[in-house]
Formats: sequence, structure tokens, C-alpha cells
Amino acid sequence: MNLTSVNCVFLAVFLVVLSQSANAQIRAFNTVSNELKWEKLDDALAKAKLQNKLVLVAFHAQGCPYCRKMKDQIYSDSEMKRLILKYFIPVEIDLENPVDFIYKGEVMNSSALASILEVSGTPTLSFLNDEGDLIAFQPGYLNAGLFAKLIKYVGTGKYATVSFAEFSKE
Repeated sequence: MNLTSVNCVFLAVFLVVLSQSANAQIRAFNTVSNELKWEKLDDALAKAKLQNKLVLVAFHAQGCPYCRKMKDQIYSDSEMKRLILKYFIPVEIDLENPVDFIYKGEVMNSSALASILEVSGTPTLSFLNDEGDLIAFQPGYLNAGLFAKLIKYVGTGKYATVSFAEFSKE
């Protein structure tokens, strides 16, 4: 091999490596930018007061396949993310992680909080007002259409005046 051939091979290898590195950075950026920014519960309640919003608490467990499906199909979807952030400050709580939370001035673990918010399984969505009072909760996986309706129903305050069935007809 002459020097020109070696330079061409080196250049080709360099371009392949550079291309793969750039693609990896783009994938990493897209993954991060698609994730919903979850808040700590006490911070979320404070922000909800300041921003005149509600708090959405998404309870999940690592081994729960429907929780994974919610994360992959709902929380990462740009339209769902937009709807959530329009009305709510989002909080994510892993029921398998024994982290302590401050809720209404008391320190408690995720299991105690789940009990207070009537969570009996995962995934479960709990909707709180800015004082931390439970407005409503919804257990189980929701597809994008139903999730969007529920977010709008609670987020707009319609839950206080009409049934979900009536709201869904509008």
C-alpha cells in the first residue's frame, strides 16, 4: 500500500467513526428532549400554587409492563406532554423505591403516600389540587386518546360540573 491508499483508508475510518459519534449524540439528544420533566412532590405543589395548575402524580413500578407502555407511548409523546404541561405539574413516583416525600408537611415513603392517595396498583394517575388534596385518580393503562380526554377533563375543571361520559361527548 502506498501513502495515498493509507491516507484514504484512514480518512474513511475517521469519517465512519465521526458519523457514528454524531448519530449517537443526536439519538441521545432526541431521547432526552422527548422525556417529560418530572418534579419532586413538594416542589410540584409549590409550583402548582404559583402557576395556578394542578399536580399529576404518576405512580409506577419498575417491573410493571403497563407502566413501561405509559412511559414509552404516552409520556414521551409530544402532544401528550404538551397537554400535561398545559394543566399540570407532573410528579413520578416509583412504588418500589423507598424514597421519602414531604406531603402536607409530613415525611412519608411512597407506600404511605400511595395509601393516602388511594393507589392500589400501577400504573395509577392521581390528580391533586395545589393544596395536595386528591381530586381524582385513575388506575390502569390508558391509550393516548383516553389519556388526552382525561387530562383535559381534569385540567379544565370540568370534573366538578359534568360526568366524564358527558364530557367525552363534547
